[in-house]
Amino acid sequence: MTACFNGRTGNAERLLAHGANVNARDVDGRTALGFSMRMRKPETIRLLLARGADPNLACISDGTTPLMLAIGKEQFGGPMGDWAFSQDHLAIVVDLLKSGANVDAEDKSGETALMKAARTGKVEIITALLDRGAQPQLKNDQSQTSADIARAMGHKKAIEALLGKRPHEGPIKIQIEATPVSNEDLMKKIRDALEDNP
Repeated sequence: MTACFNGRTGNAERLLAHGANVNARDVDGRTALGFSMRMRKPETIRLLLARGADPNLACISDGTTPLMLAIGKEQFGGPMGDWAFSQDHLAIVVDLLKSGANVDAEDKSGETALMKAARTGKVEIITALLDRGAQPQLKNDQSQTSADIARAMGHKKAIEALLGKRPHEGPIKIQIEATPVSNEDLMKKIRDALEDNP
């Protein structure tokens, strides 16, 4: 586990080759996969998943799963606080999901990975979780849904994704006839066009 905590993928590989248990826990109930998530080491994460690490083994003290740890910066402060490899961030989440991570597992505060993604406002992560069946209507111990959390954090695009609206990109097209129209009719056409292009 120390090899994973220090991000030494080669050492971790040698230990596994010599029979180390990929799902062993330390005294606090943390696994090597959990340590690798905390240290943001994609090579080690991928090695452990390839060697059969269970993506559903939560930390005993707080119930966080590797998928929750993969979500982002709200979990930890300091230099480990955010993914140093942003292009791998979504890929790691997808790798965990493909490895069987329970998308709706709850930590000890009743929060799911989707709720943690809502805190970060990362729409790509939210979309990946929703695509894998994450339930946006679930509530944490504070009776908050993922959309409630995104709203509290001010993440507008995350709210739209959670409520089923994909963020709109590009200009909104409004078709107006060349014939004279009253201001009231014009405003109605504009409202209708906006509703058709959320």
